Amino acid sequence: MKRIMAAVALVCAAALGTPIAASAAPKPAVLATALPAGTVSITGITTLGRTWTATPKSWPSGTRFTYAWYDGTTKIGTARTYSPTSSRLGHSITVVVGGSGTGVYTGSVSVRSAIVRVQSASPLYGVPWPWAADDGTNWDAGLTAAYRSSSRADKKQLAKILTQPRVVWFTSAQSPAWTAAALQHYIAATQKGDKRALVQFAVFGEFPDSAGGEAGRNTPLTSRQKTAYRTWIDAIARALGQTKAAIILEPDLALDAPPNNAGDERVADPAAREALVRYAAQKLAGDKNAAIYLDAGDSDWLAVSKEVPVLKAAGIQYVRGFALGATHYASIADAVSYGTALAGALKKAGFPSKHFVVDTADNGKAFTWLRYNAKYGAASFDNAKACASKTSPPPCVTLGAKPTYRVADYAAAHLTAAQKTKAATYVDGFLWFGRPWLDYQAWPFDKARAVKVAATTPFQ
Repeated sequence: MKRIMAAVALVCAAALGTPIAASAAPKPAVLATALPAGTVSITGITTLGRTWTATPKSWPSGTRFTYAWYDGTTKIGTARTYSPTSSRLGHSITVVVGGSGTGVYTGSVSVRSAIVRVQSASPLYGVPWPWAADDGTNWDAGLTAAYRSSSRADKKQLAKILTQPRVVWFTSAQSPAWTAAALQHYIAATQKGDKRALVQFAVFGEFPDSAGGEAGRNTPLTSRQKTAYRTWIDAIARALGQTKAAIILEPDLALDAPPNNAGDERVADPAAREALVRYAAQKLAGDKNAAIYLDAGDSDWLAVSKEVPVLKAAGIQYVRGFALGATHYASIADAVSYGTALAGALKKAGFPSKHFVVDTADNGKAFTWLRYNAKYGAASFDNAKACASKTSPPPCVTLGAKPTYRVADYAAAHLTAAQKTKAATYVDGFLWFGRPWLDYQAWPFDKARAVKVAATTPFQ
């Protein structure tokens, strides 16, 4: 009976296609399960000018992915990578990753990343930019005194200058001890106890008064003058400490470059002066909270190829970048284009990721050196004529765009979409380190001129 039952079982198995092997046990069927979700994160430096990447992790092998980037509820991309434009500055971005699969795991599932805010690459972005009124002892005393003693009408105009965060110049005309005390006083008056607040100042000592200032640049510095400069810088560095600061280092540094024409006077000892600036750059860079910018002239001055060797010799490797427009009046748009080209040239020379700031204190009606020279001659360029009214055509000087770190959002700057992207990528801020309210942008304070440049500005 057992043999008959075994034969029946074999016949049935053969009819059903089951392998006949005495040693093989039947295998259970594999049942597909729902696709489990992994995670997703945004990697890379999440600032303007950089590429972000959606990175899925812990998903089953073989999962197929889709990507959707969102600014709020607006879809802005469908690739795995995304590069934010200037219009997204300050916005919160998310990415949704969808996974699908068949086989062991089937179905699909989506996972949303955490919100990541688009940040500017600028260390000046998002911190307080206060202004400080001098108490009559150290800086801008003429401006403050004039404001306090002026009529109501003049006060209104002078306030347009006084109440903006400005770069205060410290020069080697004063002793190291005096300069250190003045800087400490300025820091305290600006920050008022808020260590996050940005203190803005310029260091100007490459052309010491003892050597005739800039007019004496055709005479080499003595060993004593070089030592005095380094001592002065040491005092500034000690007073600075670890203050949050934006520093314009050596305005008119470009005078060390080969001149544009035979009529220009280059310094007699460029290598020696550049070495001093390099010393200052390295010394002041000890403040890890400071953003330092070497002066690089302006877009209407020297060719990019002439600027690169000067910045290299002056210590560009130690600092954040460079500054444009200290004593010229070119437009923001021209500065953005020129600065972007200079940053590119520095990258090729081995100095990547350099940024810049633009002076907007005096280019409310921008013009070039050539344009001014053609109309008035070069002699008065440093003290170019103030605009007589709001309708005065350039070339004339009036206050420009207000100081700000929101360079790409400033509609009054009249930048194209492409220029806004360049500005958001390379420009850390519009700063006021020009001083059109001073005679020859240096000294003394000129109230009549200050009132004119304030009353005629299209920006306030």
